[in-house]
Amino acid sequence: TDHDHPGDGDQVPTLQQLIQTRRDERGWTYADLAERSGGNLTRSRWQQLGSGARLKSWPEPATIHTLVDALGYDYATVVLACAQSLGLPVGGGRGPLLAQLIPAGADLLTDQMRDAILAMIRAAVQMLLVAQK
Repeated sequence: TDHDHPGDGDQVPTLQQLIQTRRDERGWTYADLAERSGGNLTRSRWQQLGSGARLKSWPEPATIHTLVDALGYDYATVVLACAQSLGLPVGGGRGPLLAQLIPAGADLLTDQMRDAILAMIRAAVQMLLVAQK
């Protein structure tokens, strides 16, 4: 299905995808995430969330705060991922997945840093488009 492929343009990622993306990017283990969460979520709970087990109920606000702090995503991204993981119909509309995965605090980047990152992304996209021809 589409939500099994986090690269799909307007698809809202699941909580599993957010967790797996950060683990892949940072090399974090579930124990690392438990430590980053200050013990608010155990290693086994992180593993459960990261395995894609469907959420059965809406997370407590404290859990959402913990997910945001430990993973470094913004609140909207985590809340929408929780909704997606609950099986609620969540439309895209928030733009590409890459935009949704930008960590909180990215607005603090200097104009020069932002421009360099955008140039790299544009170049990578252009390379892919040329390769597809």
